[in-house]
Amino acid sequence: MELITGFISIISVGVNLFLLYRVNGLFNEIDTLDSIIRNDRQYDLELTRNLLETLREIDIRGSFESDDEVGSIFTEITSSIERYNELINNY
Repeated sequence: MELITGFISIISVGVNLFLLYRVNGLFNEIDTLDSIIRNDRQYDLELTRNLLETLREIDIRGSFESDDEVGSIFTEITSSIERYNELINNY
């Protein structure tokens, strides 16, 4: 009976060590993915800022914004970029 109890204890310790190793590996993967997400979010923020800057540089004279048809599309594009930027900031 003691032999069986000892055998079960050894197996239990082995399984626990394996699970501890795997959980540690999973935490490392989570950290890696978290840093990737943070980098992507920073990239998205810079991209939207650059898009807005570029749109405003293109329309330096205000001719797109003042035109009725093009102006409404221009306004929609800029507001969409700004809403996306807000979503990134709030996430």
